[in-house]
Amino acid sequence: MVTKALLEGSIKGVGKYHQTSIFPCGIFQYMKGVNNKPGTPNYDLYRLALKSTAIRLYPNYANIDWSGNTGYDPKNPCTYFSTMGKCKCSPCKIS
Repeated sequence: MVTKALLEGSIKGVGKYHQTSIFPCGIFQYMKGVNNKPGTPNYDLYRLALKSTAIRLYPNYANIDWSGNTGYDPKNPCTYFSTMGKCKCSPCKIS
């Protein structure tokens, strides 16, 4: 629901003149089996992100299935894709 609201807000624009905001800079994570084709759980959000991009040039996209993301385990947050650097939380013990 939060992602949907952010994308809808991006499409609408901000203020009286519905201008494109520069913050927040959304990053949509695209992943096979999650949102890549009809029938996947979040395909509606992917379509909404595409609409937002067509109107506002946001969000940016991250391809989670990229070969550089090998080792991703949905059950282990220490392996999650990060757009802002490596995980430094104590449970992960990654610096």
